[in-house]
Amino acid sequence: MADRGVTTGLGIVVLVLALPCLAFVGLWARYTIPLWRDASAGLVASVEGFVRGGEQARTVRTSSGVAIPVWRYYWTVDGGQRFWVRGKAYAVLMPARHRLYFLPSSRRIVAAEPV
Repeated sequence: MADRGVTTGLGIVVLVLALPCLAFVGLWARYTIPLWRDASAGLVASVEGFVRGGEQARTVRTSSGVAIPVWRYYWTVDGGQRFWVRGKAYAVLMPARHRLYFLPSSRRIVAAEPV
């Protein structure tokens, strides 16, 4: 009779492949659920003030020990509230007074206009 169960070669391969899939589902849920809550609530918040861009370098180490800098970009409003943005959107606003419209739970910016 052939071996069956998790300890066979095929069972281990299935488990190894299932772990990245579960990690992907977890990350997807982490970022999608707040966005879904915002969309179902139909609310958009706004904040007005002097918007200034900023960037932060974070070092990520690879498995071989090499340090790779990863840049993250954000906009701050009057030095208080911070909104993380993608690199392409970072360069859009010049330091000036703006009104930012964002989704309250996910804090995703949906529009910006000069004031």
